[in-house]
Amino acid sequence: MRIVITGAALWFALTGATFTHDCNGDMATIDREFAASRGLTVTQRAEVMARRAYGEEMHLADKHEKAVTTLAKAKEILGVK
Repeated sequence: MRIVITGAALWFALTGATFTHDCNGDMATIDREFAASRGLTVTQRAEVMARRAYGEEMHLADKHEKAVTTLAKAKEILGVK
């Protein structure tokens, strides 16, 4: 029984980071909400797109924590949680 619990704990520890990063989902949400947004200023629209592009760049460079943080800021500007 101890081996099963230890194995399960190890599996969650090793794969947990994978489940916490959904960069592609965040980028899709930003794209969808950006297309539907009407109340943003030109400056806000530019900032959202710059953050989205930088988030994608970080994602492709396997810097997922930086990507998630950057994409979260873009979603915040759009009013998405």
